[in-house]
Amino acid sequence: MNRPTKKIVQSGADIGLGHRADFTSCPSCDHRMTNEEWDAAATILVLEPRSPRAGAVAVISECPKCFESSWVHFRMSGFKWYGKFPSDWIEAVEKHDKMMLAKAVIEWKNALCRTCAHLKDKPHEYNNWRHCIVGIGGPETECDKYLKK
Repeated sequence: MNRPTKKIVQSGADIGLGHRADFTSCPSCDHRMTNEEWDAAATILVLEPRSPRAGAVAVISECPKCFESSWVHFRMSGFKWYGKFPSDWIEAVEKHDKMMLAKAVIEWKNALCRTCAHLKDKPHEYNNWRHCIVGIGGPETECDKYLKK
């Protein structure tokens, strides 16, 4: 039997129905495997998941019993230590991680929120969500409530 080709995509079929919520059970047929076995069955690395999680990529694996695909998130910061993924996957995640962190820094530096007196909670790593008098959301470049510190 031919093993599926491993590939890297920007976005993919990581939708709620195929998520392995417990990390070990196939959502289609309930076949159970260890995390390591799921990692070995991985076929697609998704750099920008449709079901996003800050600082994470998605890995889609094929169940050896029913051949349906399922997926889980992996934090980019420790991706190379999680499983035995191909070196091109590890390199792609490291490159994407650096790009996303740089993008977050630039986005925050260009935001009014950074210097606003109403800012209650500063963002962390990739997540530029601000908590302020306006509410919770992405960094703003225009705001009616802005008050310089």
